[in-house]
Amino acid sequence: MDKVMNAELLITKEGNFNFNNNSIIVDPKTITPEECEKLLSDWKRGKSQGLNNGYIWQDYTICFENENGILSFCFYEKKLECVSINVSLKDIKLIDGWPTEESSRKEISFIKKAFKKQFNGQLQYGKPFHIFDKKGFSASCGISYNEYIQKPFFTVELKKKVDSKTHFINITANGRSFYTSQGILNHHNLLISDLTGENITYDTHESARNKADEIISEYTLKGFDILN
Repeated sequence: MDKVMNAELLITKEGNFNFNNNSIIVDPKTITPEECEKLLSDWKRGKSQGLNNGYIWQDYTICFENENGILSFCFYEKKLECVSINVSLKDIKLIDGWPTEESSRKEISFIKKAFKKQFNGQLQYGKPFHIFDKKGFSASCGISYNEYIQKPFFTVELKKKVDSKTHFINITANGRSFYTSQGILNHHNLLISDLTGENITYDTHESARNKADEIISEYTLKGFDILN
C-alpha cells in the first residue's frame, strides 16, 4: 500500500473506522493496541504512550471531511475506551500558541456536523461527544466506549465520623462490599493501618478484590467487627 500524508477517515453508523475508502477497517469492539499500531503504522504520530496504569495512548494523522487532524486512541487493559478527534481548521486563531475559545468552538461545530453527515450523530457502538472543555480550555471531541469497559473498582467511603474515628466504613471492590463498625481515616478519607496511608491504583479486578480482602483480614485480626 502506498503511503499517503494522512489517512482519510470515515466513521460508519455501526461505529467502525474506515480508512482510505475501506482499505483498512478498525472495529472498536475488538481492536487492540498492537493491531491498531500494525494496521495504521503509515500514519503513526510519535510513540505509543504507556502510563503504567493500564492505559495506552496512540496518535495518528488523519484527514477528516477534508481537514487534517489527529485521531487519538485510548486503550485501557487493551480495550478501546475512547477516541479523540482534533482537526486543524484553516482560520484558527491562537493566543500564546493555544486556540482561542472561539476557534475551539468552531472546531466543535465542524466535528459535530461531520458526525451528523457520516453517521447521523448516533452510533450502534460508542457514544459521540463534542464539547468545550472549560478546565482544559479546548475542544474535546470524539467517541467514548467507557460504558462497555469494566474497570477495577476500589473505594473506601466514610459514613459517619466522630473526631478522627468513624463508626461505619463501606469498602467496595468490584461489587463486593464490606462494612466495618469502626476504623481510622486519613485526611483523604482512606482507610489506613497504623496511621500509614497509601495511594492505591489497580490494574486488574483481582488485585482490587485482593486488596479489599487484605484490609478486611487486617482489621478483623485487630478486633474490628466486619459485616460482609
